[in-house]
Amino acid sequence: MKKSLATILPWKAPCLFPASRFSGMTRLLTAAVFFVPLFSLSQVQANEPLVLRTSAQIGGAPKFMGRNNEHSPTGFCPDLLEAIETADPGLKFKGQDQWRTLSRIVYETSTGKLDLACGLQASDDRRHSLHVIDFPVWTVDYHLLSRQDDTAAPQNWADVQALSPDNVVLVNAGSSVIKKLEDLGIRVDSSGQSLQQNIDKLWNRRARFYYVRRPGLKQTGANNLGNLRIHSSALGSETFYMMVSPHLPDEVVQRISISLQKLEQNGVLQGLRDLWGEEELLF
Repeated sequence: MKKSLATILPWKAPCLFPASRFSGMTRLLTAAVFFVPLFSLSQVQANEPLVLRTSAQIGGAPKFMGRNNEHSPTGFCPDLLEAIETADPGLKFKGQDQWRTLSRIVYETSTGKLDLACGLQASDDRRHSLHVIDFPVWTVDYHLLSRQDDTAAPQNWADVQALSPDNVVLVNAGSSVIKKLEDLGIRVDSSGQSLQQNIDKLWNRRARFYYVRRPGLKQTGANNLGNLRIHSSALGSETFYMMVSPHLPDEVVQRISISLQKLEQNGVLQGLRDLWGEEELLF
């Protein structure tokens, strides 16, 4: 169901749930002063938008929210892409209703099959294969999930290490946090491609913990989620960026960057962060 942004600019409404979240983005975005494109591409006819290919990310809540990946997603990224389209009417995104794993999104963006990936964490490998737009769009906390009957309550990674040998931590395949945890000496299982796969592995005692973003977790509707508990202490935070194919012209990259700056300045981007980080979306 589509969340509304109509009431969050220039301030956050006192009550966003449930009724005011479902009327779309039109009023919010028309409240902003839109960016007039400074660039034009010779291959694009006048008044014809440049179409950029992107994708929804499986297991990417709250960036992309869609139960069982069957429907067009809602979430932070679809709203952000729509906001960019409104800020720069010369840009149009397609493919955000098609679901891919994180690893596939990174690969297809690096090869030019996709033009843009929304909300990825920066890493040395990604900076080598993708063009990272160095404008932080969102920073979120990461927490550990464990089974309800597990009494362990680690407050930091040293506590996790002390639980050896029963201290395997699940991380989604392709995540940039894998190397960070391995460098800390954490035993990582990154074979699971999705939230549901890793929740099932945790529930079936194939690991001790699952390291996940907290916002939007409950809203995924994943099976067995109610049998797990989220630890209150955040063990890390990660910043998300827009990343584009190295084949994309620099002038297009700059247009996206300028649009992001405009959305930061007029309050739309902060409104999206507030909306999709709502406490109502948490355990």
